[in-house]
Amino acid sequence: MKSIIYWHPWLYRLAMRAIYGREYKERYRIIAREAGNMEVLDLCCGDCKLSEYVVGYKGIDLNDNFVRSARMRGINAIKMDIMKEGISKAECIVMQDSLYQFIPNHEKIIKKILKSSKKAIISEAGISLGQSRNPIISIIAKKLTNTSKHHPQRFTKKQLYSIYKKFNAKKIIDTGKDLTAIFE
Repeated sequence: MKSIIYWHPWLYRLAMRAIYGREYKERYRIIAREAGNMEVLDLCCGDCKLSEYVVGYKGIDLNDNFVRSARMRGINAIKMDIMKEGISKAECIVMQDSLYQFIPNHEKIIKKILKSSKKAIISEAGISLGQSRNPIISIIAKKLTNTSKHHPQRFTKKQLYSIYKKFNAKKIIDTGKDLTAIFE
């Protein structure tokens, strides 16, 4: 069953604010600064919060509720399964906190992103509450981020550094919980 945070964009946003605390807005500012004036294609866009920070924006998500809500707010968003379908060409493609959902096919997704963009920005949590040593926190975090698919693994920062370097990241930014890689 899909977790409650994926039922509606404001529930998702509330959960992300709670998880990231003071880092919440900075995550978007970093991506916006790196994207500059480029048109942005946001893969697994969730609540489309990034649209508030970048110049040109299009979101893609598999969640009907997120896509419907974005469209009702006048945001260009489409429903698509990026694992099964091709990713359209874009100046800048962003994926934020979603790469783990594609394990063990995450490298295939990265290749698709890099092939379809001039610039790619992938930001992923290297510290997850689901990996907490406290079993209660770990169980709650895993339940809250269940996407109806089986994602027993999250990336560590060490794994993310290795993946980003394998794909020749131009820059890697450590923002605390996340590692953000810039590919050009």
